[in-house]
Amino acid sequence: MTELDTNSLEQLDLITKYLGPSSKQHAQNIRCANAHNPATAVRLIWERLDARFGSPEMIESSLHSRIVNFPKRSNENRKDLYDLADLAAEIESIHRDEKFSTIFAYFDSSLGVNRFVTRLPYNIREKWTTTAYKSKNNGAYTKSAVLGRLEG
Repeated sequence: MTELDTNSLEQLDLITKYLGPSSKQHAQNIRCANAHNPATAVRLIWERLDARFGSPEMIESSLHSRIVNFPKRSNENRKDLYDLADLAAEIESIHRDEKFSTIFAYFDSSLGVNRFVTRLPYNIREKWTTTAYKSKNNGAYTKSAVLGRLEG
């Protein structure tokens, strides 16, 4: 918003225009309650969005749900493998943030990594298991090994 050189009213318009249905309702409520002070409304909206949707627990829950709901893949559709690799890369990126490192440590465990591995086509899953498991990671699955196998 700063780069766009917008004032508070313009920021409010942009925020409410591009939010999803649930978050948009929060923003509109705060905007109405602070109609006399758009700068305060913008600040309160960002605080609410961060508290409601940006907490480590909410982000972890959302990503966990995306993994669990990600269908098992066949060899026919390579695009789906890229989608799974993108999801793994997103988790890896978030995990690097100190704010999220503790709650995302789950994805360093075999249980967390297995969530990804079980979504792979059978032949890739078997290949990953024989090359990444134990030989490169001292007997433990790691998300970086999964990410490497998905991208490789």
